[in-house]
Amino acid sequence: MLTNAALQDVDYAGLDAAEGRTEEEQALAWNEQLQQPVLLARDPDEVARERQRIRDVLARGRELEALPELAEQQPTPFDGEIPEITDLESMARAVIFGSLAVAARLHLSLYSDDRVIRVLARQAGLPSFGTLAIVEALAKRGLLTGEAKDRAREALQEAGAIDFSGED
Repeated sequence: MLTNAALQDVDYAGLDAAEGRTEEEQALAWNEQLQQPVLLARDPDEVARERQRIRDVLARGRELEALPELAEQQPTPFDGEIPEITDLESMARAVIFGSLAVAARLHLSLYSDDRVIRVLARQAGLPSFGTLAIVEALAKRGLLTGEAKDRAREALQEAGAIDFSGED
């Protein structure tokens, strides 16, 4: 399950990534060796595969139960921090504080790969975890081999999703 604001955020970001760009993706980067800017062009087939994966994830996300961030009959300490969504900043705040409110209201652990959000949740007394904890739990239960666990950790690190220097 996820909050309505989180689903709206995923829709916004995912549709932009999957539909809102040209077929040709380019980026300007700095080449340290040449000491000059270089233009990087992505393989169109790779871009098409990535966009299809995004569409698939969006479709699966829309199948999840979306819950309202606020419930008058069950107030939480986070309710006053949930703004009306008017722009990207308010959307981010609604996702963060709405997710904390739903987790508190339903007595659930909060899943987030954002370390700051996990720390915020823990400071508020809410258990929280990220993808690395899921990988570790799957391996511990024998549902993931040691080799697959190592590959998953490497992929997360290469993608910049985790930083092992400050694991929590």
